[in-house]
Amino acid sequence: MTTFRDDEGMIWEGARDGLRDVDFDHGTQGGFPVWTFEPSSAGWLDRGETPGAPKANGDSVFRPRPAGAAARRLPYYPDPLADHLVLQVRRAGGDPLPGAPLVVPVRGPEIAYPDLRPIAIEVVAKARSGRTATHEQVIGVEAQGGTLLRGGDATAPDARLAAYALDAQGTLIRDKAVHGRSVAVTRVLLELEPGETFDVELWFLPSCDNLARYFDVVETATLLSVYDPKTGRVQAGETALANGIARWTGETPEAVAARLPRLGGGDVSALGQRTLPTAAIRTLNERVHDMARRIATPEIAASLTLHAIHAVDRPLSVPSGTFALRRLSGDNRKTLLDDATMPPPETDEAGAKGVLVTGTVAFDPATTGFIEIVATGAGLVSGSLDRSDDLKRSADQVVRGLWPVDPATGGPKRPTDVYGFDIAPDGTVAFPQEQAVLLRIDAPTGLWPSSDLLELQRLARKNENSLQVTYPFEVGDTRARLLDLHVRTGSRTSTYFRDRETGRALPPEATLREGTPRRIPLRATKVPAPLAARTVLPSTRLIPVPRGAWTFEVSRQALLRIDSRRPGATSGIAERIGVVLWPPDLHLDRVSDSHNGVERDYDTGTIDVLARLLRRDIEMTGFADEDLGPVGSYVTRWGRDPIKGGPGLQGWLMPPAAFPGLGGAKRDDPAAPRETRWDPMTDPDEEVVYVPRATLRLPAEQAGATGAATTLEVALLTFRPRFDADQETWFVNVPIDTFGVPEPFVRLGLVRYQPLAARGLQLSDPVVEWAQVMPGRRLVAQVSETDAALVTVTVTGAGALRSVAEADGHDPTRLSWWRQRPLMRIRVLRRGTDGIDAPAPLADSGPFGRQEGRSPWAECSYIPTTQDEWTRYLARPAGAKPGPAGQDDLPRDRASRMRLPCLCAVHPEPDPGGAGSLRWCATFRLAQEPLADPAAVYSVFVEEVEAMRPATYRAEPLDETAADFSSLDQLEVSGPRFAARLELTKPAPRSRR
Repeated sequence: MTTFRDDEGMIWEGARDGLRDVDFDHGTQGGFPVWTFEPSSAGWLDRGETPGAPKANGDSVFRPRPAGAAARRLPYYPDPLADHLVLQVRRAGGDPLPGAPLVVPVRGPEIAYPDLRPIAIEVVAKARSGRTATHEQVIGVEAQGGTLLRGGDATAPDARLAAYALDAQGTLIRDKAVHGRSVAVTRVLLELEPGETFDVELWFLPSCDNLARYFDVVETATLLSVYDPKTGRVQAGETALANGIARWTGETPEAVAARLPRLGGGDVSALGQRTLPTAAIRTLNERVHDMARRIATPEIAASLTLHAIHAVDRPLSVPSGTFALRRLSGDNRKTLLDDATMPPPETDEAGAKGVLVTGTVAFDPATTGFIEIVATGAGLVSGSLDRSDDLKRSADQVVRGLWPVDPATGGPKRPTDVYGFDIAPDGTVAFPQEQAVLLRIDAPTGLWPSSDLLELQRLARKNENSLQVTYPFEVGDTRARLLDLHVRTGSRTSTYFRDRETGRALPPEATLREGTPRRIPLRATKVPAPLAARTVLPSTRLIPVPRGAWTFEVSRQALLRIDSRRPGATSGIAERIGVVLWPPDLHLDRVSDSHNGVERDYDTGTIDVLARLLRRDIEMTGFADEDLGPVGSYVTRWGRDPIKGGPGLQGWLMPPAAFPGLGGAKRDDPAAPRETRWDPMTDPDEEVVYVPRATLRLPAEQAGATGAATTLEVALLTFRPRFDADQETWFVNVPIDTFGVPEPFVRLGLVRYQPLAARGLQLSDPVVEWAQVMPGRRLVAQVSETDAALVTVTVTGAGALRSVAEADGHDPTRLSWWRQRPLMRIRVLRRGTDGIDAPAPLADSGPFGRQEGRSPWAECSYIPTTQDEWTRYLARPAGAKPGPAGQDDLPRDRASRMRLPCLCAVHPEPDPGGAGSLRWCATFRLAQEPLADPAAVYSVFVEEVEAMRPATYRAEPLDETAADFSSLDQLEVSGPRFAARLELTKPAPRSRR
């Protein structure tokens, strides 16, 4: 007998209970102590120490009973027929694993009722091995030798289980238990690899004898097997008995019959006062007991299910994938996903905004709960690249050149805050990168039937394998983008983890794996908007040219600056501004040397050079826009300035050499060699790209009016747009080589070009703009190595030696001589220690030094404004000396007020080094050597101007036919058409050896 306590603390005696070494002593309610959880804490142990307090809800705690504990409030009597514990492992929500369940005895010869041996199930984390999970691989009970017994091996008569003790800290110790400090247990190991999730179903199993002795399920099964409901009698004979039993056991009658004699004869009284053969009862008892070892049988014992999982805070491996993006409308995407036989589209749907994500992913299925395809791209979420409607400066700020101020900091706002994109000093822009999840697939059970994204989406649409598919973000426009796609996977078991310090769930970034991004194009499905050109102006670029220690050079490259209104990037990333050229495949030498012949398209690429030369049968002399059809008026052409003399243009076409950037440009052509082929995926910001062949489309409103052919095959020279934050315009600079023709006019055919689109959607409607090209210039300053005070300044470049309207030719005494050609004002400047630039003094003597009666400064800048003034200048006495104002011996005109006049501005001469090129040259002998003056820095400053008749004469009206008109002729000097400053830097000292 054992002493117990009731609720009022009174002592009573009862039969001895079991688990005397286990804490079953909750202070107020009896039973196991409880570990309870609260949102505000990590939990606490309720041992019933507060009188009258109810027992908390939570998990029962199994731990040793302290020595000297008071009498229990409740006794613990285990099931007297529980002889074994069966542990069956199933996949979560699925079927049992292959193999036999583990059967562990809880009693033995040395353990008698009411005692039993507790089972300690230790879940062991194993490394990934690639095994196939079976009962034999996953679960076992440790024997004395350290080996693991599987299945029913532990029930063998010679099986000896290892002795383990569980202490108060929950530690298993391989030793005998110590009273008051530990409990003797049997150790069962459940070995799980990362991500494995199993349901472990447990039930007690009586011995075979106890099953037959105490459970009527055996007699009931026997009665149903041998009873004949038609006669109401038990069937006689082994054959009838074997047939009846076989119907319920699934065995063959022969196998059952073979066992009956071994089971012995005799009858027993059973249910319904029926007499059953003992052999039949024993046969069915073995079958039921064997079944109860494999399957939980509620008629014999209730079962309990434990959820075992090898949880990981993040997936085991870093994911990767290959992707493809196709534009599809939402309805067509649904149709594709619902029809498993429909192949994915090979092209994008015109005008579609939706996106279909396909491809394959590699990840660790067992530890992954969801897959996300994450995209990062310019303006992906906001849906806009250049928001010209709301992100801009006010009109007043633009006119006054003011920049918005950030009220929070008091400083200027960032370009991103003003325009929505960042702007570099050179005008290149960087659109903000935005991230969104295009596709998410969840597998709560961890069962991934495929790694193919399209197949997974289709299965999820059918609600198969518990898959769920969502599209967290839908692209809302048709613009092209370069998306960096990567796979993001999340652990399906991360919710089991808590932060060690706060007890809260782990942050999302601690539970994810991110793959390496792969750049994938999302193509445009709509043509770019027509270019809204604002102005096309002549522009230049000064390019320093390194020379020797005594020679200094700078070149001016002629450009056309094309300004266009906002918005830019109307069709998405990589959009370019293109100049329309004809014929297509311009790089294949289709234009003749005379620029008057074009090789036919079907002869392009002919190997026989002679045959190609003979077949240049498109004669361009007299060719007109209409000869190319209605679209011909959008082809880029040029023509000479009708008021300029000099060489004329050769032919109707602008040859490839007219565009210096074309020869070395990358080609947007799959057939181009790899080293010259342009890939918008890897280098979308290439400055100049040549497109050998594109289809130019006539604007829709014109096509409807003419009803004629609306397309023309052309070539394009495309440029990367830049942004002018001061004018709030997009612009490109197009270099032009005029071949010595002075200031020709160019009719530009302009389009927007989107390489990330289908061929029919790449070009916008064309527009036409006119401009005049400024000539190129080359400025060279040469310091003589033998006479270091001698400086020669030379300017070369295209220009006209005469005006077409002037009939007097080159009479240097006539004022018209000044207005027939561009003039150069050339100065050598000296900057002293005061930091002020002034003309450098000339040497007092020697060639190219100071001239008597002329200014002592190194400058050629004088330009007369009247014929009378020019005549007086030429007649000026060489020995004339300056005097007080109005009292010198000079005529009283502008020349007299100049005091000692400087040398005349430099007139051009034909340049022997280039056809159609002019040359301006001036030489100065300075008072000091410019590269040796320690107190000053010397530079050459050149301005190009033109002298022209004024729009209004000083005395109106004038009769140009009058005999004295020439003496009344006047000039006005234009502003600088070319200006350059070239510093004469001192050469580095030579090292001595």
